[in-house]
Amino acid sequence: MSDSVTGVTTTDAELARLIRDGHERDRSPAAAELTHRHIAAVRAYAGLLCADERAAEELADESFERTLEAVRTGTGPTAGWRPYLLAEVRRTAAGRADTGRGAALSTGFASWLETLPQPDPAAPSARDAATAAEADAFLLRGFLGLSEHQQAALWDCLGDPADQSTTPRPVPEAPARQILYEAYLQAYAARVPDRSCRHLTAALGEFVRDGAADDTEKLGGHLSRCDGCGRARAELTAIDLWQRPVLLRGLLLWAGEPSSTALPVAAAGTLPAPAAAPRPATRTRARPPHDGGRRPGGRRAMTSFAAAGAGAAAALVIAGVVLTTVQAAGTHPSPAGALTLPSSVEPASPAGPASTGPVTIADSPSDGPSATPSPTAPTTPASAGPSHVKPATSAPATPSPAPSSPAPTTEAVAPPPSQPTGLPLVNRVSGLCVGLTDRNPGSPLQLQQCTGQAAQRWERLTVGQDTYQLRNADTGMCLDGTTAGGNSVTVVMRSCRSGAQAAQQLWRFEPDAKTGAVRLWFVPPVPSSDYASHLFGPYNWPEADPPRIGSALVQEPDYYHSSSFLFTLG
Repeated sequence: MSDSVTGVTTTDAELARLIRDGHERDRSPAAAELTHRHIAAVRAYAGLLCADERAAEELADESFERTLEAVRTGTGPTAGWRPYLLAEVRRTAAGRADTGRGAALSTGFASWLETLPQPDPAAPSARDAATAAEADAFLLRGFLGLSEHQQAALWDCLGDPADQSTTPRPVPEAPARQILYEAYLQAYAARVPDRSCRHLTAALGEFVRDGAADDTEKLGGHLSRCDGCGRARAELTAIDLWQRPVLLRGLLLWAGEPSSTALPVAAAGTLPAPAAAPRPATRTRARPPHDGGRRPGGRRAMTSFAAAGAGAAAALVIAGVVLTTVQAAGTHPSPAGALTLPSSVEPASPAGPASTGPVTIADSPSDGPSATPSPTAPTTPASAGPSHVKPATSAPATPSPAPSSPAPTTEAVAPPPSQPTGLPLVNRVSGLCVGLTDRNPGSPLQLQQCTGQAAQRWERLTVGQDTYQLRNADTGMCLDGTTAGGNSVTVVMRSCRSGAQAAQQLWRFEPDAKTGAVRLWFVPPVPSSDYASHLFGPYNWPEADPPRIGSALVQEPDYYHSSSFLFTLG
């Protein structure tokens, strides 16, 4: 469909909008145009799933009508019509096996359906089994996590499984492949049930992309035992080298006879030498979006933190910016582009420009707020918190069997505010609130049913530019991380401090553009950890082991931007 005056072709997304929201006179032409664009590919794929041409045409027509009806009712595809339609063909064909029409299916597809595990063995269903297989397909889950425009662009480079054309398909540019690569790693880290697999996901992604990883030897031993990570390696390689048959099989689950799309033999087992991986000479490899192809906060950067000693973390405290009295109804405006959140304390002086060099500060002699600012006023370095977009190597490569805790102290409990203030800190995935296990210093925190009580309410104390302490309204103590190090460390409550002593109580709020929630980044770099930048979140974070009542709150490296690390205030 094109404009009669300009001749500009209407996009699939615009046609979908006309079907959903347009006038009646526009809906039929829009549906006809979409049918014209996609029906040949849909029928060709249906031909792979059906025993004869007539059955394939019926399957294609039914699948297309189901999709159009979904769009009319406000669901269905917008820009990504081709992958949606082919998935609907697969689901509809699987449903036919449940209604006594299995004879109309091709032998290969029917055999594939029989190999799928049944979610409910007492009530077997081919369609339910195919749906469950979709949930366990990491490449498909990563692909569906992209925007529909990104899906459509990548699919144009893949083509269709029944396409017999000898014309070579274009290879997507490196940034486009990298988006799918990152989405795959995020889906894998969130869904794989074994914690050791999750911790090695970063090393796996790094090895496939760069031919080397910090944990190459450990990864090789793991791959010799783990079929799941071996398959992940093969699919990551397929993305990196844009191997169309492997990608189509991973996205469609069944794309014809298995022999035509079998995974490479090298998918499992020990790692080959980096030079053994064949690479086309006509394209640029996908790289993560940062200089040098490696995460700045990774293990190779830890030597600089170790050399700096214990004073390095304290040097991140903003000199000259101290806590002052609580304002009952006051708020502090966030820096430009940052999310505005309730703030209980104003800085004594405005924050200066970000400093990129070392910060010199004067230690405060007491735990209480200082009355006067330090003579110098540099602010938190720009590198104190990671950027919003996380590269593939943001998960730790070494497993941590359980979170560790800072050593207990004998400090006194600070008196709570006279009136309960602050807001609840709510984990977005679970809907649970961050609460206390008891009121003693050094006590850990956990996720609890939200009650609205003061023990689950938090004040945000402004320390400097986008840097805060979080004070509990019941105990008057602050969230305390660690500068001692470790991959997964329990966050506890301690007396609120100021000056250099406040280093391990500093947090930065990073807004999430999609949800309006925030991630809480621990400001100081963490030594003895695979990655120096840590997030606040539940120890039970992946989909295979989700946040729940009693989950301990820890600080740990970012695991591929998991939504389990998102929180809302109030």
